[in-house]
Amino acid sequence: MKNDVLMYENVYEILKDKIESGRLPRGSRLPSRAELCKAFGTSEKSVRRAVELLADEGFVKTEKRKRPVVAFNPVAQPRKKAPPARGTGAFVTEDTLKTGVLLCFPLIAQGLKLCQGDEWAVPQAIIDQMDPGQPVAFWRLSKRLWRFFVARTGNALALRAVDCLGYTGIDPFSGTREMREGYLESIRELFECIRQGGSFESIRFGDFSALYDFVGMAEKKAESRSGSALPVSKIDQKLTKAERYSSVYLDIISLIAVGYYKPGDRLPTHEALRKIYNVSVDTTVRAVQILQEWGVVEATPGKGIFVTMDLDGLKKLTISPGMIASHVRRFLDSLELLSLTVESVAVHAAENASASEAQELHDEIDRLWNRLYLYDLTPRVLLNFITEHIQYDAMRSIYGVIQKNQRVGRSIPNLVNPVKTAVNCELHEQCMEAVGFLMEGRPRDFARKATEMFDHTRELVIGECRRLGYWEAAMAVYDGDLLWK
Repeated sequence: MKNDVLMYENVYEILKDKIESGRLPRGSRLPSRAELCKAFGTSEKSVRRAVELLADEGFVKTEKRKRPVVAFNPVAQPRKKAPPARGTGAFVTEDTLKTGVLLCFPLIAQGLKLCQGDEWAVPQAIIDQMDPGQPVAFWRLSKRLWRFFVARTGNALALRAVDCLGYTGIDPFSGTREMREGYLESIRELFECIRQGGSFESIRFGDFSALYDFVGMAEKKAESRSGSALPVSKIDQKLTKAERYSSVYLDIISLIAVGYYKPGDRLPTHEALRKIYNVSVDTTVRAVQILQEWGVVEATPGKGIFVTMDLDGLKKLTISPGMIASHVRRFLDSLELLSLTVESVAVHAAENASASEAQELHDEIDRLWNRLYLYDLTPRVLLNFITEHIQYDAMRSIYGVIQKNQRVGRSIPNLVNPVKTAVNCELHEQCMEAVGFLMEGRPRDFARKATEMFDHTRELVIGECRRLGYWEAAMAVYDGDLLWK
């Protein structure tokens, strides 16, 4: 499974990071293909493709029967300049910069917290090369530095989300030498503070947003919002063929488990399933074939697909952890990304929600809990509300992926309990307390309580995955340490 996920894009990105940050200096040779395959735990095909990409973009030069040579010059290498100060490009830059604040700060803080011992050698090596007298190389190294700490979280979804913001490929304006020197000193102070047990928030950095020269929020309101959303396909991991059809049959099983479908019920047609799950008809046919083999459904040409297995039968159904490992890992990565970022995002969302919308949220949660209960939908409803009230298209795209992956949770066998339990009641109460703060116009208290609820949800899911035997297989899908080591 590891090779399915850690493909050539990840190998390419890690090698590029080492080259741009100077850890693989110009003139040095890359390790051999065999060494790279061993280091990344992947195939020679993936390594070869990654090296081809590096060569195409001028990072390395290749010769037959010789190891590639690093050709990158951090000062001379051309890059895109920051977008102009007016027009749609400026709006996109501001949207993604505001998203960067909400997304990157908590991820960097987590990476700093996790960094220990010899792990500090890499960021220290980067700042040692940050020369205020070389502004282009200085700011590029700065971005590689912060990316290291995002990667240190070991969360591939978080790293893809940050990379999709596109700032690695844009050079800001240089600023003054005095500005760069002050910035570098702040970084050194931050590192020392963290090593002494201090917090990320204790060191204040200056406002460098002017380096990207964008218009203010008030000026952009009349501009088009089109083009500001991130490419979701690049944020979310592309599913393999097996993962696509397994996601369909697992979700159908979960809907039977929670009582949405009962024995004798007719499932949607293949065409309808295709639209529901955004897959091909071939994928839905394969999914239904597997369900038939397990005795969950019966498909009759000209009549339809009918549920044949009841809840007791589902409980006896054995699905190996390896078959669902990639789905579990995607769900766990999304829960962690949500847990790390939701507090500041929830404050932002609450500040952009009206009193009537807060009341509607309260009524919807109450309706689902007391009248239409299938399983605990409360956390998902709250996440939907927060996502809908995010004002930045890029951040809303990222939370849209989290929303999509949250739905994976119900398809993991035995993870969702269709009845109200003490645990579900506790989560519901936490959520309603958060909504109460929202209705009272207390956005920070709302965000704090919502964060507690999502943190608690993640802890419960991790505990259940360990109990059900899913944890080890999910962690083996990819090695998070290879994102930064």
